[in-house]
Amino acid sequence: NLGSLSTIANNNPTNFTLIVIDNGSYGSTGNQKTYTSKKTKLEIIAEGSGFDSIFVIDKERDITPTLSNLKLGCHFIKINVLPGNAKVENITLNPEEIKNRFMNSISK
Repeated sequence: NLGSLSTIANNNPTNFTLIVIDNGSYGSTGNQKTYTSKKTKLEIIAEGSGFDSIFVIDKERDITPTLSNLKLGCHFIKINVLPGNAKVENITLNPEEIKNRFMNSISK
């Protein structure tokens, strides 16, 4: 929801990072292109909304250094990835387990 960008920035949290992983497509419905694969630039919308810092990551190797160097503030990170769905089995973890695994991986 684009309105959430303004809501987040205007509430000015001091320890918040919004990470958007963008493949430019709707994978669950046949890989139709999203507007972010065309003209819409979420990072420009986030900047106009008032985030303290904006990062766009195109290479996997840049993810960890970017996250490691964040200071207190309200940050927007857009990670561009290739479209497509891997042929993997259903995820058996519940949402809280997924969150905990993610939080543990970025705290290293």
